[in-house]
Amino acid sequence: MKPINERYQICLLIGLSIFYVCLGLTTGDWWTAGSLSLLLFLYLLPTTLAVSLDCKGKGLIIFVNVFFGWTAIGWCTAAVMVWLRKPKPEDSKFPDCLEPPPILDGK
Repeated sequence: MKPINERYQICLLIGLSIFYVCLGLTTGDWWTAGSLSLLLFLYLLPTTLAVSLDCKGKGLIIFVNVFFGWTAIGWCTAAVMVWLRKPKPEDSKFPDCLEPPPILDGK
């Protein structure tokens, strides 16, 4: 994993922890704060995965997740986009997958 992705995950966990503590202190109800923190984590899961996996088109995934994720269709769309746009392995012999292998090329 790239260091920037690890930093992003750490910042996300710290942010959710701060949200949990602030909400718990404000409401005095720690179960509600924990439930809302868990829901926020699940709501932003496609965004977190898109950034962590460095997916292609992650800006569009983040947009769909943040603005339309409150609907089940929007959240599922963002999750499917993450699944379909996962990056290819960097050690792939044919990274762009447009050129056939030399065996099949006839050379």
